[in-house]
Parts: sequence; structure tokens; C-alpha cells
Amino acid sequence: MEVVPAWVVPSVVQVADLYLVAQYVAHDLSQGCFRAGGMVAAVRWVTGGGRSPVTKTPGQPVTAAVADAERRVAVEVLAAGADQEVPPRLWSEAGADVTLSWLLGCSDRTGRSGSPLALPLRNADGSVATVDQLYDGMKVAAPQRYRTIAEQTQLRHWAESAAWQSRHAASLIANAEQHIAAGYYG
Repeated sequence: MEVVPAWVVPSVVQVADLYLVAQYVAHDLSQGCFRAGGMVAAVRWVTGGGRSPVTKTPGQPVTAAVADAERRVAVEVLAAGADQEVPPRLWSEAGADVTLSWLLGCSDRTGRSGSPLALPLRNADGSVATVDQLYDGMKVAAPQRYRTIAEQTQLRHWAESAAWQSRHAASLIANAEQHIAAGYYG
């Protein structure tokens, strides 16, 4: 990753986290994942490090309009290649679609918005949020929503699950950083 353009909606840290989690998923899982490869290609292209993920067009800097045009091409390719389920040969395009949609702050072709992969929930200092931090943060943000013991118990379960997912995503990032430093990823 080189530079995250100003038009990108997620934070620089979130973009870097997605790039590293997708790198790990694309390269280190035994089955590999072409969808994650499309995510890596999209982030690399938007941040100045390669060709566009679908049309393979060179050119920098990538504007929001150019990224949206590439996203629309991915959607067209996916629509032409599959009726309902995305076939394996188009997984890379699916990864590009969800990633470019997320970077642009819009929904992908399925109507989904948000990060294409689970990312760590971080504190302002960059550290991964703990169960208590997530729980307390939600209680402060919406105190009227968590008044009863049942609501607080449900919130605690959510915080435990979210903290576990955050720690897991952070461990994938740490592994990807080690592998990049060792030259495992090209």
C-alpha cells in the first residue's frame, strides 16, 4: 500500500487492516481464496500499487469516479457470468466489487455494505478493543437501549464475540506482516 486517496470512506487504518487480512486469506489459507485476491488487487490499485483489478488498466491516481467505473465493470462481469451464485472463475471480480464498494462507501451488487472481511475493532490509539471497552462503549453510546439485565447480558455476549473476532483478525494481520517482511508474498 502506498497512499490512501482522500475520497476513500474507511479510515487509513481500516484500509491497511483489510489489505493485510486479505493478503493472509489469499496466500496462507490452505485452499487459497481468489475473492481475497480481488480484494488485495483493488486496495493495491486504489492506493497506487498496480493495475485495476478487473480491467487490468494502468493509471494513477485513481479517482472516486474511476474506482466506481471499475466497480461497475465488476458488477457487469458478475451479472453476465452467473445467475445466482458466483462461480469460482469470477471470485476475484466479486472481491473487487465488495472492496471497491466499501472504499467508495456504497453497497455492493448484493446490497451489502461494510468491510468485505472481519477487521479488528480498534481504539483511538490503534490497539484492539477489549470486551470491556466494547461493552462500556455501547452502554455509553446508547444507555436507553441497555437498561435491563437481559439487554445487558445480550450486549455482553455481543462484546465477547466482537472482541474474539477482533483478536482473530489482528492475529491474521500480525501473521501477514511477518510473511510480508520475510518476502513470502510477491
